[in-house]
Amino acid sequence: MSTLRVPSIYEHPVGKIVEIVEGEPYSNQVEPSGTTEWMDDDAEVVTSEIVEARPADPFDLFGPPEPRHTIMVDLDVPATLIPSTTPGHSHLYIDVPVNWSDYQLLLDALALVGAVEPGYVQASKARGFTSLRLPWVKKRKTAAAA
Repeated sequence: MSTLRVPSIYEHPVGKIVEIVEGEPYSNQVEPSGTTEWMDDDAEVVTSEIVEARPADPFDLFGPPEPRHTIMVDLDVPATLIPSTTPGHSHLYIDVPVNWSDYQLLLDALALVGAVEPGYVQASKARGFTSLRLPWVKKRKTAAAA
């Protein structure tokens, strides 16, 4: 069993690529080989789906709940993640120029899934830009917090 860890607090399926389709890099077939908690050394990929025990609900008229996922993205551009002064928070820099209307759609999607606070999105829209504290600047205490 591997001693390497996937950087997620959730358990995810892992697998081995068993079929590579020539000329179609995103259609590879994956054979499950464990989870991030019980990972074999031959595991090559981790999936975004969370391993959860969901008991069947006999009163659920709409079927089982939709599987939940964590956000795992294969970025094709330079990016940097810097820890914030707030524990468990980070600042993400993705070096891709986008227009403001497209950027607002991305911010809305991130707020919708809970990756950023809706208040941050609203304040950014009001200002016309997002802003991050510089990595070497500590957050000031407000009068109410002092």
